[in-house]
Amino acid sequence: MNPETASKQSITIGRGKANHIVVPTLSITEVHARVVRHPSREGDTYWLEDNNSSNGTYVNDFRIVRRRLQPDDQVRIGNQVLTYRRLIKAFSRNPDDYTREFAELEGIWEDYIALKEQLENRNLADQVSDLTVGVPLIGLALGRLLGAERSARKKRELAELEAQMTQVYACPKCGTPFPLTRDSSFRMLLQRSVNQKQGHCLAGCGAIWTI
Repeated sequence: MNPETASKQSITIGRGKANHIVVPTLSITEVHARVVRHPSREGDTYWLEDNNSSNGTYVNDFRIVRRRLQPDDQVRIGNQVLTYRRLIKAFSRNPDDYTREFAELEGIWEDYIALKEQLENRNLADQVSDLTVGVPLIGLALGRLLGAERSARKKRELAELEAQMTQVYACPKCGTPFPLTRDSSFRMLLQRSVNQKQGHCLAGCGAIWTI
């Protein structure tokens, strides 16, 4: 199965840049899987087929060889989750146009910043509470213990939040994650893309972020 010779009724997914959907992960083969469209009067149906990959193709956490896709399905290839919408979009006239999907990342970034601030502010409130507990001496020891536990919990929650962000705050085509720093805010990414890549993905996958 070669992406260059695949008919217009199918798209390929894999690590190679010639694929319609590029997943740049070492656990993914060059051409890992494909989606085949079957037109009909009742409406097109889409079938996902694994390409004899070593690490497999999963739909809703079940490994598949061939399966008809449904709108609420989630496809997992390696550590990359692909939605039904993203897979079907690859059949569109211009599969590299991800302006709408990229715009949705602005809300994701804003939610991330809000949740991060909530965690940090809650930790400050916990510290004030610990000071009130820290009298007399036994209370002071208890306050320190509670403070250490809350600090460890906050670190875990922040790590979980950032792990989730690395999956969703990424190029909507190739899945390249963006660093979670002030310089990678949505507006900064948009400006860098316009300045450096004329509105395209900074990772070079060819996705159009803005027109």
